Amino acid sequence: MSKKTMAGLLAALLVAGCAGSNAGTGKGSAVAGNVYHGPGFTVRLPDTTQFCMNKPPAPDHGFVALLHSQDCLRSDTLPRIELMVSDMPREPAERPEDLVGKICFTGKAKAAGFSAGGMPVSECIDDGEIGGLPYRQYFLLRKNAEDNAVWSTLIIYVFAPHDSLEADANTARTVISGIDWR
Repeated sequence: MSKKTMAGLLAALLVAGCAGSNAGTGKGSAVAGNVYHGPGFTVRLPDTTQFCMNKPPAPDHGFVALLHSQDCLRSDTLPRIELMVSDMPREPAERPEDLVGKICFTGKAKAAGFSAGGMPVSECIDDGEIGGLPYRQYFLLRKNAEDNAVWSTLIIYVFAPHDSLEADANTARTVISGIDWR
């Protein structure tokens, strides 16, 4: 599957049916103020962000948080942070770094230089645009306590115009650093 096709598919999954919400739409998730409670973790976003959640019955795979707008109907074209939760199966001999090819479009990543709740954060070595906006992509892998063959994965994108991408990526890194694992 090409990078462009994969990116389009991911963007469609994340923003399909986006609507503003003050309540979580999926099993095990909830939004209170600007705090998202996902399965096994909590994310706090700045008060200036607007959560956009998938409308039921779409599965809750995370959220879209607009950085400079309140217009969830256009969330796929605006500066934003997107978080996607995924349980990725792995082969017994597969190491966490081997999963990079399943996460990053180029199959290449580097250490992002910070951690979230004691878990190291990685950054995909990608460039380009999705939906007309440049992006940065970060991810965290956490071994599932119940099943060692599954890694819980948080994939976080920040989308922004070239002139604000670095500042918005700094906001995203601050948000990611504050992820609280429970």
